[in-house]
Amino acid sequence: MINLNEAQAIQQWWEGKMGIDERDKLDRFNRMLEEVDELHEAIEGNASCKDVALEAVDVFIFCLSIISRCGYDLGGLFVEKMERNHYKYNVDEVQRLREEGLPLDNILQTMKERWEDETI
Repeated sequence: MINLNEAQAIQQWWEGKMGIDERDKLDRFNRMLEEVDELHEAIEGNASCKDVALEAVDVFIFCLSIISRCGYDLGGLFVEKMERNHYKYNVDEVQRLREEGLPLDNILQTMKERWEDETI
């Protein structure tokens, strides 16, 4: 098993060997969108869970590429983002509101709007 930073290092090495390490973020984003389409097709086409997971990994690989081009390490950024998401979508509050019978989509939308109001 590898950790997030090791996965990022492998992706950077692979791109360097393939000669694509100098492409810009937009190029990597556009390639990621192609992989997202393939993931969507796999899910919509009732592909096996393994095939869906492999397509999701393709999307993840392009995410790694973009993060690397921005100069961040994935491990640290992942922790930072999860901490922000914990504040944005407080798990305890979500559970309490779900127990009150509110639909999850409504809860998350309300929390997102509150977050956006607080950060403006």
